[in-house]
Amino acid sequence: MHRIDGPGHDNNQFTEGDPQIPTPATTVTADILNALQEEIASVIEGSGDTLDKADNGQLLQAIDALRNAAYSGFDRVTRRHDSYGGHLDTILHNSVYDIGDDGSKGTPLGSGWYFVETRVHSNTDEYSFQMAYGFSGVAARRVWFRRRGSGVWGGWVEVSSAPVEAGSITQFAGSTPPSGYFECNGAAVSRTTYAGLFAVIGTIWGVGNGSSTFNLPDLRGEFIRGWDNGRGTDVGRAFASAQAESANVSVPTQMSSATSQWGNNVVLPDAGWSSYNQTGRSDGGGQGLRFFMVDKGDETRPRNISMMYCIKY
Repeated sequence: MHRIDGPGHDNNQFTEGDPQIPTPATTVTADILNALQEEIASVIEGSGDTLDKADNGQLLQAIDALRNAAYSGFDRVTRRHDSYGGHLDTILHNSVYDIGDDGSKGTPLGSGWYFVETRVHSNTDEYSFQMAYGFSGVAARRVWFRRRGSGVWGGWVEVSSAPVEAGSITQFAGSTPPSGYFECNGAAVSRTTYAGLFAVIGTIWGVGNGSSTFNLPDLRGEFIRGWDNGRGTDVGRAFASAQAESANVSVPTQMSSATSQWGNNVVLPDAGWSSYNQTGRSDGGGQGLRFFMVDKGDETRPRNISMMYCIKY
């Protein structure tokens, strides 16, 4: 291919000439026309098509074919991704396809809908890889990766799972909530700004100002217990309800005449004891057995470590 260089050209540009001067227009030579013809014919034939005098759309078809040969899976007319009917192992060209798997396509889960992107190395398919982006069904909002080596595709590895749903509670080891989370401190927040969270929990944890805000759960200083929801372990418990502390302790209810009780202390003496007090001491010697219900604080609790409960919004 070359630029026009026939009589009348101006720095390899066509001119219309000027009859008033007079200056002739650029002569369109057979040389330039033949060059254009061969360039166009080469594109059409290079796409695998055969020149057809009756078909004036061959150049566009050839460009599409050549483009798709480099990167496939996109329809120029509809501006949508093409579906791929075969197994993903057979894709060895740069592409992004729309894949609906019925169990025969080789997608990560064997079902669901995906966009599958394939990238091929310039010299060998040994460094090719595929990314599968799930967008519907069981695969929705999940991402997988696999690589090709020694002529075989490797297994799929999930690199991203579904995002944390609004309303999910997590323990956080920092003293400031991470991005995208609130501390579960009972605060009132906007119903519109945090519409996703409001759609999940509503006013279960408080109505806020009754119109434009709602309350977060307040889990500061609290243990969380699974909602009974009809099981019968925590009978009659309403969802999101608080529960006071309770201790289940067995205490002897029948004592012999030689037994003394003072407050929370139960003393079982034997014959050598002559007097007793609330510490269990005696002035008569001998042996005795004491049971204590000792109140050492203002609540019953196991060993624990404090962290921050956070809620995703």
